[in-house]
Amino acid sequence: MISSNELETLRQSCDQFISINSFFSTSIDKEQALSFLNSCDVGDNIEPVLFEIDANPALVTSKPFADVSLYSEFTDESEVLFMLGSIFRLKNVKRRSDGKVWIVRMTLCSDDDHDLKQAFIDMKDRFLSSDINLQTLVKLLWEMGELNLAEKYFMRLLEQLSPDDPLLGDLYHDLERLASNAGNLNKSMEWRQKAIALKNQKQPTSKSTIPKQSSST
Repeated sequence: MISSNELETLRQSCDQFISINSFFSTSIDKEQALSFLNSCDVGDNIEPVLFEIDANPALVTSKPFADVSLYSEFTDESEVLFMLGSIFRLKNVKRRSDGKVWIVRMTLCSDDDHDLKQAFIDMKDRFLSSDINLQTLVKLLWEMGELNLAEKYFMRLLEQLSPDDPLLGDLYHDLERLASNAGNLNKSMEWRQKAIALKNQKQPTSKSTIPKQSSST
C-alpha cells in the first residue's frame, strides 16, 4: 500500500532509477503477495500496489538478494530479501485489468549497469569539470533531491577512506546534513558526534607544566 501521491510520483518516474533505503522484503509467490494486499484495508488516498521485479543473479554482485524462506518466521511466504541500497530501473506503472491493483514493474540494476554509468557521465559533462571526484558527484545528486542515492554513494566513499584521511571530517558533516535533510534527526546527531570525536582526536593534547621553584638556603 502506498499513498496516491507516491503512486503518481512513480508514474512520472518511468525509465528512471530508484533506490531502496531499507531492506526490501518480497515474495517469489505472486498469489502470496496479492493475498497481503487483499488482507489490507484501503483508505482514502491509499492505493494497492504490487511490485514486479526482474532480478538476474548473474548480473548483480555488489548488492545481492537472497531467498530467506528457511530463516523466515513464515516459511510458506517464499521470501526474497533485497539488500539496503539496491537500485532499480522503473519500467512502467499500470493498473491491472480488473482495476483493483496497480502493477509497478522494475529491473534490479548492478553497480556496473551501463545506463547508470552513462547517467553519471552525462551529469559530469553537463554540470561539472573534468576533474570530478565521487564526493562532488554525490553532492550533485543531493542537490537534485536524490537523497537515497546520495547516501548510498557517500557510504561507499566512506568505506574507501582510511581513518586518517583528511576528507573524513568533511564526509561526516556531509552525512550529518544529508540525514537532517531527510528528516532523520537521530542519524544526523550520530554523524555529528562522529565529526566532533574525530576533531577532538586530531587536536594535540596540551600538557601543563609546573615551573620549578628554586629553593633558597
